[in-house]
Amino acid sequence: MPVVQGRTREQIRVSVGYNLQALYVSSTTSTVDRTSVIDTTLRGGDDAHNGKWVVQTSGTNAPLGVPEIRQVSDYTQSSTDMTVAPSFTNSVASGVTYELWNEQYNPARINDFIDQAVIEVTGRVYDPETDVSLHTDGTSTTFSIPSQFAMLNKIEQRKTVTSTRIHECGVTFDERTDSDFTQALDTQDKRQGSQSLKLTIASGASAGDFITDSITSKDISKYDYIEMWVKSTVATSAGNLKLLLDDSASCASPIETLSLPALTADT
Repeated sequence: MPVVQGRTREQIRVSVGYNLQALYVSSTTSTVDRTSVIDTTLRGGDDAHNGKWVVQTSGTNAPLGVPEIRQVSDYTQSSTDMTVAPSFTNSVASGVTYELWNEQYNPARINDFIDQAVIEVTGRVYDPETDVSLHTDGTSTTFSIPSQFAMLNKIEQRKTVTSTRIHECGVTFDERTDSDFTQALDTQDKRQGSQSLKLTIASGASAGDFITDSITSKDISKYDYIEMWVKSTVATSAGNLKLLLDDSASCASPIETLSLPALTADT
């Protein structure tokens, strides 16, 4: 299966500029004000860069990766100072990266062409992917994009699913509790209901230690997934924590043993 290497719009824009032989990429060497771009590596006599476009790609004039674009109104060779108009929002600091485009290639238009190209290939080049690992809970508003996605075209939300609740995990387990487990109810760190089950596992715990709770008999033969929220104060590896399902008391002989995936600490 081919691997799609993701590239930022800046990387694509730079490639376009190099192919057009219309781009110089460098960084500033001094700080003056909001209208001066100083770069001692620049060559050319007075006014050599007049009319060109400056794209500041780092620093305070590129907030959240959205660079400001300004046009050069004057260039002084003795101080390698490009004066831009209008001025940048903030002073142009030393050490920030920038692109210098030939006058006939406005980088704002280059960005627009890139966006149009992405729209044209959407649905033609990329195979559609589905991921059901993200779960809304009524409070979270930010989610990480699953790593297998090369690009996002649209986001759809499951509004209804066929489901049954096995356990709400809002009460302590009272069937069997290993001595290395301490149970408590947490009313602050929760996702649904008024509280969550908090387990403190002692350092003396060993593989195979577990706690159990009895539940009302349920037929779950038609279901494919078990979904839940789990949070650990330490990072775990896949399989460090397991969910056991059984039809006998104290989970004497588990019918199903499900390994939880690796967890990032406090996530």
